[in-house]
Amino acid sequence: MDYSHTGARSGVTSRSMGLKLIAICALAVLMTIPSLFVSQLVSDRTSRAGEVLKEISTRVGGPQTFLGPTLAVPYRVPPSAPHVSPSTGVYLIFPAQASANVRATAKERRRSLFRVPVFQADLQLQSTFDLRGVPAAAPPGQSSTGAMPRWWSE
Repeated sequence: MDYSHTGARSGVTSRSMGLKLIAICALAVLMTIPSLFVSQLVSDRTSRAGEVLKEISTRVGGPQTFLGPTLAVPYRVPPSAPHVSPSTGVYLIFPAQASANVRATAKERRRSLFRVPVFQADLQLQSTFDLRGVPAAAPPGQSSTGAMPRWWSE
C-alpha cells in the first residue's frame, strides 16, 4: 500500500486547521473592536442623560417635598440662676386635622436626544390647630397652670 498520499493529505489538513483557527481568532478579535465602540457610545449617552437631567432639574427647581403646615413658636426659658444663660428653642405645633387638594400636571422637556418629565403641582391645604394642650407641653422650667405661659406671648 502506498501511504504517501494519505500522509501528504494529513499534513495539508493539519495546516489548514491551523490557518482556520488563526483566522477565526483574528476575526473574533476584530469583532470586539465595534463592540468596544458601542460600549463607549452607551457609556457616553448614559453620562449625558444624567447631565441633562441635572441641568433641567436645576432650571425647573429641583425636587420638592411638602410636609404640611406646622406652627413654629420660638421661646426663651429664663435662667434658673443668675450665672446661667437663658435657654432658647423652637416649639413645634402640628395640626389636629388637615386636608389637601393637589392638582398635578406633567410636561416633558427635551434636550437633544433626551426627554425629562417635569411635574408641576398646585397645592391647596386646609388645617386646624388645637392649641388647648400647648401650655401643658411647655418647655421645662415653665408652669403648666392652664394659662398661656410667658414664652407663648413673646
